[in-house]
Amino acid sequence: MKISIVMATYNGEKYLIEQLDSLRDQTRSADEVIIRDDGSTDSTPVLIREYIQNNNLSDKWNFEVNKSNKGVILNFLDGARDATGEIIFYSDQDDRWDIHKLELMEDGFKQHPDMVACYCLRHFMDENGKEIPQKLDFMTNVKVRTDSFQKVSLTEAVRYNKSPGLCLAIKKNLIEETRDTILKNGLTHDLPIGTIAAIHDGYYVLNQKLVYYRQHSKNVSAARYNVKSRLSRIDRQIDGRVGRYEQMVAIYNMYGDQLSSRDRKNLNRAIKDTKESIENLEKRKVGKLFCSIFRHSPMMNRWIAVNNFLICLRRNA
Repeated sequence: MKISIVMATYNGEKYLIEQLDSLRDQTRSADEVIIRDDGSTDSTPVLIREYIQNNNLSDKWNFEVNKSNKGVILNFLDGARDATGEIIFYSDQDDRWDIHKLELMEDGFKQHPDMVACYCLRHFMDENGKEIPQKLDFMTNVKVRTDSFQKVSLTEAVRYNKSPGLCLAIKKNLIEETRDTILKNGLTHDLPIGTIAAIHDGYYVLNQKLVYYRQHSKNVSAARYNVKSRLSRIDRQIDGRVGRYEQMVAIYNMYGDQLSSRDRKNLNRAIKDTKESIENLEKRKVGKLFCSIFRHSPMMNRWIAVNNFLICLRRNA
């Protein structure tokens, strides 16, 4: 299998070299590395060019600066379009990969011919690269029951929405299939992937932490809010619910006819419940948010309902 890494950069000089080292030092070398810079005003382009030249990587590493600013989502999607690999790995500019990441995740595609996308687990690290304790991640954790590859059902994929780009390995044809839907509906380049891969019955999780996700104030990808920040900012909670709602609607419109009657019913219910939770958050309806905690809906995460209730209760206090 041919593997391509697609990295999007923008003013990433501070952490860039550490990530480039981890890509270069993989035990299974990438067949190509596509790096697209979105008009950095710092030394990022210079550092990348020097790195490629000093490490004799010009035969496999391709670097270009965009003629105009595209934004992170289109930058990743266009980089993936330029890539020639059968499997695409997205890379942020400020993380660090375990050197076995490509080797171990490629094995999943060899072992499971139906695999169209896979994600690994992740460590968290601070701005200085020091590992920090696992954050409260219960809202997005699929229950992993094996040390190897485990298929993620559509219900789990919708409920937990677990497909962060830095952890993904994706068949290129899936990216091509989803590109128009992502751009048309203003979705992220990564989060819809898990649900759509699960619709194709080919989404897997590898129960190994193969990425160090750096936590700092200028992450290149869209902000990822943790539980603490959601409880302190109701607007962030609402933004998260709106993004989730728009993603589910777009996927339902595109793939609804391919679902079983049961999955279609459950996804439609999740869409309605999410829309209702947004309205209740906006209008600070504490009672209705409390009642929603006890409502059984297979594709809805109860911890999110708890989170909705707590933040609204706190804001009304």
